[in-house]
Parts: sequence; structure tokens; C-alpha cells
Amino acid sequence: MKHLLLTLLLMLSAPVFAQETIALELIIDDSGVLLDAGSAQTTKMMLLAHVKALASKRAGAHARVNVISTSLGRTVWSGTPLELRRDPLRAQALVDAITADPARCNNLPGSFSELKSNLAQHEREGSAAVQVVVFSSLVDTPRPCGDITRITLPQMPPAEGDINGALSGPANLRSLAFFWVSPHQKRVWEEFLSPAFDSLRARGVPVTFLDVERSRPAPPTRRGYPSRFLRPDAQSSRSPIPTRKSARSASRRSSSILRRETTRCSICVSGARACVLRAANPSPPSRAIRAKTSSSLPAAMSHR
Repeated sequence: MKHLLLTLLLMLSAPVFAQETIALELIIDDSGVLLDAGSAQTTKMMLLAHVKALASKRAGAHARVNVISTSLGRTVWSGTPLELRRDPLRAQALVDAITADPARCNNLPGSFSELKSNLAQHEREGSAAVQVVVFSSLVDTPRPCGDITRITLPQMPPAEGDINGALSGPANLRSLAFFWVSPHQKRVWEEFLSPAFDSLRARGVPVTFLDVERSRPAPPTRRGYPSRFLRPDAQSSRSPIPTRKSARSASRRSSSILRRETTRCSICVSGARACVLRAANPSPPSRAIRAKTSSSLPAAMSHR
């Protein structure tokens, strides 16, 4: 599915049309093992633009939004779409919170434990509908995570955290979507999460599970957006969450971060079974991930 944003917009809009009180849980990968971090940042910004667009809907304006960082394993931002529209400082804080940092490890068990806690809170508060979006390559970094951590792909999902229970338990869960999943992790995670997926689908809850390539948004039309449904609202120009101009600026900021990190170290994947860590200068990297895969990866693919 190329039209990630259209799919997401329809998913988020459905409960609003039904005049339900909604909540949105976003698990966002901000770690150093997020694949194609530059393109991922652009897609994240477009995702946030559509979350902000919920402010134009009566029920969506005050929807509770929680954003969970996969590197920290905790909620790093809570608020509403209306806050994103009206408060540029809060919006910029959210953009900063979800930007991937090559020096960060990943804490998937902690992230899903935090999600479970947040979902329980929504049930206690009587939220009628909760949407869950996971934007992650689903690559965990084992503990302790040192300056150089060896990871084998495909990597088995973490046993701790009761992830299946967290996803299948809440009765008010209305949709579940995974985006930007590593192609090497997709199969093992689909099999791992099959109990939760089967339970949700039996209740009529839509489940989406897309790898990196299928998560990419459709190319823009002559006007810059795939359709009128994907156009930011009229007030977007006042907020860091994009108009096209601010999205390009965020992308350039993200790219500059990546270029600075690349001057220290990079991961080169040549299709061999082992990845070779190559330093671009004599100084050691602050943190790097060296991965050994059981299947070939695209040439020159970077985990940054």
C-alpha cells in the first residue's frame, strides 16, 4: 500500500464521524537502528500533519494523543490536535521528540509496556475508541547497549512485556497499524503477533502491517499532495508541523544531522552475511550498531 497517509487519515477520521471520544497512541522509533532515517523523518512529519488536522473536527480537536519514544520506552509527549495547531512551541517539542538520533539504543519492551499502561488508562477514563500506530523498524537493541552492539537479523521479538496481551486486551481498541517495519523483521513479528492480530480481526478491528517500502507515501501530485484529503488545513503555515515548506525544512535538518553522524561512522552493507563498520575518520564513533544478517540486504543500505 503506497498511500500510507490516505490510509491513516481515513483510519483516524472514522471514529470522529461517529462522534466518539477518541484517543491516539503513537509509538515512534527515534533510535539509531531506524531504517532510512531521512525518509522516515519526512514521513513522520506528514503523519503529524494529519494528526494536527484532526483539530478541524469537533470530536478530533480534543482527542488525547500520547507519543511513546522507542529509545526511552516511555511517553515523551501528551496533548491534543488543537494544541498542535495553536501552540507552535508544543508542536516543535513534538517534532524534536520524534527525530531519530543515531546515538540512541532501542527499547521495544519498554515501549510496549508503556503502551499497555496508557491503554489501561484510556479504559479507566472511558475513552470510546483508541487508535494505535506503531512507526518502527522493530529492531531492538539488547541490554546493555554499548558503543558497538552486534545485532542479528532477523531478530526474535522480545519475550518480555506481554506485547500480545497489550494489543489484544483493550475492548476499546478500534485500529492497529504498523509502519516502517524492517523487511527482515516483518515475517517474525507477524508470526509473533498473530494471536493479537487474529483476536482483533475477529472483533472487526482493522490491522495494518507494512514494511518500509510499502509505508512510503505516494509521490506528490502537481499540487504537492496525492489528493485533497491529504492537504494540510489553512492554519498549517503557522505551525512547525508541515506545510510543504516546513516539511522540507525538517527534512533538511534531519539530513544535516545524518551527515554529521556519517562523518564519524557508517554502516556499509554489501550483501554479504556480515556488515562491516567503517570509520570515516580516525576518531571512534560515539555509538554505532554493527549488524550481521542471515539474508542479503540491499547494497550500501544504511541503518541511519
